[in-house]
Amino acid sequence: MKAIMIHHLHGDGFAPVRGSADIRKLERIIDRYGDTLTYTFDDRLPCQELAVNLLDKKGIRGIFFVCHHNVMEMDRATRERMPDFYRWFMNEYPYPEPTIPDDFLSQYTFYSKKERTYRYIRDILNPIVHEEIMAPLRENVDLLCLDKIRHHEIGLHSYSHPARISRLSEKDQLFEYRENLKMIPEATTMSHPMGDYNETTLIILRALGITKGYRSDNRRGPTSLELPRIDINLLP
Repeated sequence: MKAIMIHHLHGDGFAPVRGSADIRKLERIIDRYGDTLTYTFDDRLPCQELAVNLLDKKGIRGIFFVCHHNVMEMDRATRERMPDFYRWFMNEYPYPEPTIPDDFLSQYTFYSKKERTYRYIRDILNPIVHEEIMAPLRENVDLLCLDKIRHHEIGLHSYSHPARISRLSEKDQLFEYRENLKMIPEATTMSHPMGDYNETTLIILRALGITKGYRSDNRRGPTSLELPRIDINLLP
């Protein structure tokens, strides 16, 4: 069964943010495809309560991939509350502004060049320096209450949502997923934060009893822990 990936939603009191999808678009997709699609939701975002209500109304069970706290959302909140964040970040960044590959995140047309450059530094070029710059600014953000999604399937999405879990040691990767599993010990499925993993990740997940995992792109890997998804924003 094909799966779609959903993060931020807007509508009914939740304002649009970069990359968010209108809840009415999700309703159109559900009305068209029904339960022939798997509806997956990453990051435990409060706005996903819109989807819970919609799925319940339509009689469809979704999969919600949750973390304990979400460093990526903390950084997004920082970017939103700071005027001219990207200029500030590049002033703090101790190296020249990089030239990013033309195809880096090019499929996501809602990302500006500044956003793509920032994410290239964060995710690929220099995550350690990014962490040094951003960590002192982070504040807690609200997360979706687990009790609101208990009647749906709940899966793992790591403990803290690191930008590149494949760069962590085996010990740190094990911590991310073992602590995550303590929240939802019944979990047998997961999605890879930022679509990132390596063979160590897969070994750890299998040892923890996880049998199904989802990527964040539409390419299928060779195992059941590398299933494809398509972003709702890439659907018409």
